[in-house]
Amino acid sequence: KDIAWSTTDEDIATVDENGKVTTHAAGNCVIIATSTDSGIIAKCQLTVTQPITGIYLNVTEKVILKGKKFIIIPTVTPSDADNKNVIYTSSDPSIATVDNNGVVTGVKGGVAIIVAKTEERGLIASCSVEVQEFVSSVNIESDDLYMHIGDTKQLQAKVLPESATNNEVTWSTSNSAIVSVNSKGKITANNVGKATVYV
Repeated sequence: KDIAWSTTDEDIATVDENGKVTTHAAGNCVIIATSTDSGIIAKCQLTVTQPITGIYLNVTEKVILKGKKFIIIPTVTPSDADNKNVIYTSSDPSIATVDNNGVVTGVKGGVAIIVAKTEERGLIASCSVEVQEFVSSVNIESDDLYMHIGDTKQLQAKVLPESATNNEVTWSTSNSAIVSVNSKGKITANNVGKATVYV
């Protein structure tokens, strides 16, 4: 029952006297088992693939506006790796989405992490995406006011959308001698008359 082992290409894979195969390079070869008694043979078709060792992205941080797009380009090493397929995911698709081709789209203001994961071995690389969103409207949550001299009132500004990147506001008045306003929106009635407060 003795078997003689051989390979058709020792540069790709070798086999010892016990049938243990050791791979050396990517490619195809045949492992042959030959009966020393009758010469009958059996073959094993062997395909040796080049494993990946790393993944890198063309960008690791990106700032985009809502509705804009950019593409993530992965580099999988080594360059002759057989399986370079990459799977993309977003940590928060409500902020930024990514498709199967690595195209990222800003959805609303915020920060999301785009992860690129190799299909083989599960190696990952990531890109932090900050989506900036402009303010679409700002309103004062009070209509016409009537105040006595010396009275104060805190006004509130509502900035939309809530996901806007910069929701800071600046307060001003048309006539500070009548109504003054501080940086926080607190107004003071200083004299008789009418004034308009702006945010």
